Amino acid sequence: MIEEYDEERLSDEDIKAAVRHWLSSITWTKRIDAGLNELSPGTLRSLQDRLPDILLDAGKDETVSSEHNLIEEAWSALEYSDYSGWGKGETLTRTVTVMQRTLKEYVDKRVQEVFEPDTQVAVSIHDTPPHSAPANMSKISTFIQKWQNDIKVGFRGGKGLEPETTDQYHQTVELFIGLMGNLPVGKISYDLAADFREKLLGLPATHGKGRTGSIKCLTSAPVGQI
Repeated sequence: MIEEYDEERLSDEDIKAAVRHWLSSITWTKRIDAGLNELSPGTLRSLQDRLPDILLDAGKDETVSSEHNLIEEAWSALEYSDYSGWGKGETLTRTVTVMQRTLKEYVDKRVQEVFEPDTQVAVSIHDTPPHSAPANMSKISTFIQKWQNDIKVGFRGGKGLEPETTDQYHQTVELFIGLMGNLPVGKISYDLAADFREKLLGLPATHGKGRTGSIKCLTSAPVGQI
């Protein structure tokens, strides 16, 4: 039985942290390994519902009741985590509840690891967000000169292009900027390129209709070359 005191409340986060810290102590780590992690599947299944209480009672003196032992464990969690003086009243009652709940979570997690390992893997994969490379936000115009020089000499060991061809590529990029805007390189997509092609086809022949093939350079060339 826990006596009630008028006291300042210790936050739920503090209590949970204290319990986790206590359960990670050498005393409890050995107890959890021997009384939970090293159990055979059959024993784990048969004791599943009682394991939280069994783990708690594993360290108690025979003369101490299970209820009193639980209170002592909760108090020890607070003291061990440097919350000295908080082990009383409502805070101690809440710590008892958190201790029981946390041990049940440990048991449930171990049961899932043993009997449903595929579920654990699936959850881990699902919960891990994919890491995508950030889009290049540099404007197209900032790459024109470097790109022009690269395709003249040939980048990545490729053959350089003739001056007339490089001029056509240059004009196409400038035309793209005029029609679509000086967009960030990372924002250029195949859909946007197709839209540009449609607009290009609608222009008079003197505006370079014959050069529509060069739009491929905007979507296929490496970002570092644009």
